[in-house]
Amino acid sequence: MRVLLVEDNVFDLKLQRAALRELGFQNVVIARDGGEAYSTLERWPVYDLIISDWNMPRFDGLALFQAARDRWPKVPFMMLTSNDSMEHVKKAMDAGVDAYLVKPFSLDSMRETILQTFEVQAAGGRKKLTGKERRRGTRLPPLDELIKNLESDESIPALLELNTFLRAIDQFFSRPPGRSDTSGNEKAAEMLQQSAEALKAQGQEFGHEAIPMLVDQLTGFIATIDEPDEFQSEVIKLHGESVHAILVSRDTLATEEDREILFTGLRSAIERTSK
Repeated sequence: MRVLLVEDNVFDLKLQRAALRELGFQNVVIARDGGEAYSTLERWPVYDLIISDWNMPRFDGLALFQAARDRWPKVPFMMLTSNDSMEHVKKAMDAGVDAYLVKPFSLDSMRETILQTFEVQAAGGRKKLTGKERRRGTRLPPLDELIKNLESDESIPALLELNTFLRAIDQFFSRPPGRSDTSGNEKAAEMLQQSAEALKAQGQEFGHEAIPMLVDQLTGFIATIDEPDEFQSEVIKLHGESVHAILVSRDTLATEEDREILFTGLRSAIERTSK
């Protein structure tokens, strides 16, 4: 299956290409902006999926979609957008974009949205999605999916600590909005702190230096949130998935350079939620 990935941000491009490969898309053609993407399509229009960022120089994602839909109407089109450009979403969906995904996103979110893209295109674009359905790839049900996956995997004892930590986060945000960490919810805050320390200890015991750093970064982020919105929830899940990936693969983030790439990405995701 051939995918055309259109992204002008070098760091985002690396993450998206890696995610596509993880999902099994090995034949990924890169374009750095809409103009380059359109030229690529004219030279070789045989693509099974177009994934394009919205904000790009010369030829933005919406202009690319409109041109591609006119010339190649049967190619599924998925739009990527950042949380500071949500005003674009309605315009894109009204124009007929098959699906969109808000950055930052998890691997599961990308998989689900790609499936949605194919479903809508297969229906000839006739499937009119509700707002909730359109945004399903960007919402984080309180960590349910990740927790469920952890509960079914008993191969590594440390996963139990990660499961406990994620459940503590879920419980922590079940408190009434507007209350401080210690107002009427001391037990949940204490459980979150204890589970974080236990997970950090497990990481250190097994030589995973990145885990304590990830946990500290995540708990620091959580401390700034009263009630997480969809983007903040996605960032929380991304941290949990990163810890899970490290635990199940001892070779993951073996070098300082690997760790820096991961932390740069996650810090960037955190910064985007505050825009």
